[in-house]
Amino acid sequence: MDIQIRPLTPFEDSDWEVRMGQIRITFRTESEARNFVQTLQARITAQHLLPLYSDGKRDELGTPGID
Repeated sequence: MDIQIRPLTPFEDSDWEVRMGQIRITFRTESEARNFVQTLQARITAQHLLPLYSDGKRDELGTPGID
């Protein structure tokens, strides 16, 4: 995922923007923006387990299989 952090203006007290594709989120400080990105990247790279169904099996795609 392409994540960009940039100031909205060249001025020292500028708000900061985080861009993820077409999604844009504005923060008051560079620190807030960087903390958000750090948390987001940690969540993206975290291990995610597929759901376990009542039969004790996991579907390859994480969705209930069709018999």
